[in-house]
Amino acid sequence: MDTRNRTSKKRRTAVACTVALVLTFVVTVVVTSGRINANGASGRVFQPGTLELPKSEPQGWSVSYPISLPRTYTVISGLYAESTHLWAVAAGTTQNSLLEYSAQTGRMVRDYRISDPPGANLGIWRFAPIALDLAGNVWVGVNASLVEINPQTREEHVVPLPSVPTAAKGSKEPLFPGPPGRFNAVTSIVTNSAGELVVGRMFAAALQVVNPSTDSVAEQALPTGDVVAGLGQTDLASDPVHGAIYTATYDGQVGSSGQYQVLQLLDGHWTTTASKCASSTVTIDGGRLALTGASCIAHAPAQRSEERRVRK
Repeated sequence: MDTRNRTSKKRRTAVACTVALVLTFVVTVVVTSGRINANGASGRVFQPGTLELPKSEPQGWSVSYPISLPRTYTVISGLYAESTHLWAVAAGTTQNSLLEYSAQTGRMVRDYRISDPPGANLGIWRFAPIALDLAGNVWVGVNASLVEINPQTREEHVVPLPSVPTAAKGSKEPLFPGPPGRFNAVTSIVTNSAGELVVGRMFAAALQVVNPSTDSVAEQALPTGDVVAGLGQTDLASDPVHGAIYTATYDGQVGSSGQYQVLQLLDGHWTTTASKCASSTVTIDGGRLALTGASCIAHAPAQRSEERRVRK
């Protein structure tokens, strides 16, 4: 009886070792081959530097799968999608670039090198938001500057942004390291109904409004006690149809430690959204305002998102 048990145990051990060796071999082959099977059952292998666009998705969904970046690039710092193109800012070990992909083929069309503005140093934690102006030029936020790239001529134009107001030291609102307002990184860019660029900067107490034709910069102060949330492109959203700009902020005057909220700017007045969701991000989803918080998602009623006036 003991002999049979020992024999059975040895067989189970041998089988387990064999399975482990096979799995190890398969994983090693997949990893070292540098190829990715991104489509499961179909078994298709996609080449690096492309986007795979599935032929069909349920319920009208359209999905793009980024497979890999060209060599020397390490991380995507910004992403912008439109009907015909996908734009991505890729930070690399030796250079930073704006990559243009075709939405139809999924292949990279062009690589526009970005000359670092002073203090750019795009890295894995840096934001590089992207927006397109009415003339079709691409704007990228690089630390405290805007970089304009003309896709037709490949010309680059840098607009250093002036210092931005911040919360006072000792207040509950967060502060960016360094001299107040000088190095606050650009986290988000949108265009308003007039075609101007609205810029959100990390922990800033005001938005900056840039005229893309003249490079002039104006300020739109946030209500007292609010600063830009500083969480990325979802700090701002634009509804050009109704002329509204939405901003995710941190309000240090709420409660004992402050909270996130979303404000609407319309006709020069700030209002708060009616949702009870303590939102830290904002976007436009299918023409409707969409808010997300730590444990909630809220969609505003169609064409209605403001409820009460706050201080200017």
